[in-house]
Amino acid sequence: MESANLRIALISSVERTPEGDLRAFQRIGGRTVIAWQVDLARELGCERIVCLSEGASPELIDLQRESEASGLRFNLIRGPLHLVGLVSADHDIVAIADGLVLERSLASVELADKRGILALPAEDGIAAGFERIDAEYAWAGLFVARANIAAQLADLPPDSDTMSVLLRLALQAGTRRVPVGKERLDSGELLLAMDRSELVRREKALLDHGGPSVPWSAPGKKAANWLARRFAPEGLARGPAIAGVSASVLGIGAVALSWVDQAFYGLLALSAGAIALGTGQCMSGMKARLLGQPEKAKLRHISNSLLDILAVCVLILPSLPFMLPKRAFLPLVLIGLLHLASRSGSARWKAMWNDRVLLFVTLAPAAWFGFLTQAMAVIVLAALVYCLISGRKSPITTD
Repeated sequence: MESANLRIALISSVERTPEGDLRAFQRIGGRTVIAWQVDLARELGCERIVCLSEGASPELIDLQRESEASGLRFNLIRGPLHLVGLVSADHDIVAIADGLVLERSLASVELADKRGILALPAEDGIAAGFERIDAEYAWAGLFVARANIAAQLADLPPDSDTMSVLLRLALQAGTRRVPVGKERLDSGELLLAMDRSELVRREKALLDHGGPSVPWSAPGKKAANWLARRFAPEGLARGPAIAGVSASVLGIGAVALSWVDQAFYGLLALSAGAIALGTGQCMSGMKARLLGQPEKAKLRHISNSLLDILAVCVLILPSLPFMLPKRAFLPLVLIGLLHLASRSGSARWKAMWNDRVLLFVTLAPAAWFGFLTQAMAVIVLAALVYCLISGRKSPITTD
């Protein structure tokens, strides 16, 4: 590892769009660009955030409180002289251009534990609004360098362009260039929020086309994806948490309804909970794509497993203790075979067998008319036959 020094991030809220709005407070994915930059700085190992600004606006004060609540130190400064007193020679400085939107995986791979200056081909970078650094390259909006270069800021006028001067000092200090391909600009993984239209285009492309396609054979998942897209991007900040809480409340309510011999209403509540869970998972995926982060597959797996456990509880209640083994057998076989069936065949069939909303909505009328056990048996038989005749190897076999 090239450096284990304490890292300090330098961000900025000074540059404005042609409409006169601050670039830093343009919104993407329901949050401001500068809030995403704070997350990027944290991922790159920064423990302090230093923000260049024209003053302590209410938005910056809120950002400061949010950052400090997450364990970061946060300072607002007006010019280069204030930065000198906040860094020392044993620090690294992580400079992020005003209004930069960058896929975090790119930054993590290139600069997580190394110093360097992200650099685009000059013509392409300049056309996208980035600053030229030499005949061959333009700055791509992020660099990590030794903080001792900041000492030279003390000799500059107080109205100097702090970010640009630090970039030049980093170049003079021999900080390596890290080339970034033009395709990063074309894909929207790297851009400057020079106007709102650029952010809207990137946001829409990632939300519309970045997620997995859900076939109509899984109407529950299709409905959840549709709801998530309707709530995005404004709802991405808190939406996953709200959806998760809603799914939990509905799941517990479903078990309570089944306990009092209301399996029909319990299955309807569980259907709504499954839609809420799917919506939250889809929104989490959208949020991860906007940030360039990997999705939380482990959390998704745990949530889906808990939904299956609740489903088994709804299907076996009410029952006396001595009846529990007998009542539990069919629901457990049902959930197990659905898992096996969802691992073979085409994507359309996999999605159908894995759609819990479809399962609960199918079983609800049977519960109303008193044929729940028979309906479960039919689905078990159908899943078993599917597993046996599927053209691919079933996970039941081990050879």
